[in-house]
Amino acid sequence: AAIETADFTAMSSAQIYALDTAHIIAMTTAQLRGLDSADFAAINTAGIAALTSDQFNALTTVQLKGFTTAQLVALTTDQAGLLTSAQVAGLASSQVAAIATDDFVKLTTTVISKLTTAQVAALATTQVNNMTTDQLVSLTTASLAKLTTDQVVALTTAQMPNLTSAQVSALSSSQIRAMQTVDFAQISTTAISSISTAALSGLTTAQVVSLTDAQLAAIETADLVNLTTAQVASITAAQVVNL
Repeated sequence: AAIETADFTAMSSAQIYALDTAHIIAMTTAQLRGLDSADFAAINTAGIAALTSDQFNALTTVQLKGFTTAQLVALTTDQAGLLTSAQVAGLASSQVAAIATDDFVKLTTTVISKLTTAQVAALATTQVNNMTTDQLVSLTTASLAKLTTDQVVALTTAQMPNLTSAQVSALSSSQIRAMQTVDFAQISTTAISSISTAALSGLTTAQVVSLTDAQLAAIETADLVNLTTAQVASITAAQVVNL
């Protein structure tokens, strides 16, 4: 039977933890919203995963902020897709990083676009290299500029062509330099033409060699003259034809 609200609010954290999924599902949204963050954090992981869409949508930002790592991992893909920008904005960077990869890819583009630079910088590499095209494009330039070296390395060849000109131009020399050559060669010609002069002169010789004919042709002459001696020396005979 459903627990009366008066009885429910009087329960201890230990009693809340002991509730089975049937009791969790039977809770009204008012009862759920009445839980303080400490009591809500006591709900067992099975109970979290059992929350219905209506129940999940009723959660407050304070309650979400109180989620334990185990509770965040327990989220279902359907629940992850329901998270709002306001709810995610209230999460600590470590909490966002704890979201399982298969759930993370269900976050809406609106939510992704509202991630703070600190939250983005804390993302797990598995979250980064599994981002959908729409999610990646939704990242702000400020967020892209905060990607760590490990995160940049984690970007895949399938993701690279989707980076926008604004995103590529926002990347630092060290971030560009950290890209694997196979990934760097996948940057679109439109985006590669937006690479900063400093980033271009910071390319490794391996990256210079990996430039495709189309990429090389897209780079402004004014930028090419800033290549270092070592970079120029690494240009292949086949690439020279396209200069």
